[in-house]
Amino acid sequence: MRLAHEIALESRGRVTAIAVDLLRHPDLVQQFGVNTVPYFVLNERIGLPGPVAELHLLQWLAHHAGPPASASPPSPDSW
Repeated sequence: MRLAHEIALESRGRVTAIAVDLLRHPDLVQQFGVNTVPYFVLNERIGLPGPVAELHLLQWLAHHAGPPASASPPSPDSW
């Protein structure tokens, strides 16, 4: 989780990292098929069970990054 929060801080608003207590949110366990923690979800559509090495997480993010299905493209002013 530390790395996810660091990435979010460095992204200038393009990435959000949230830690969730799954015992209090069983709906998220079901929605994302969580069966281990930590569990990383990208753009509310793809998951990566952890823990994972930092390099592996960064490679996974780079490979799967893209806007969520409901997101509009960022404006050039936000770059």
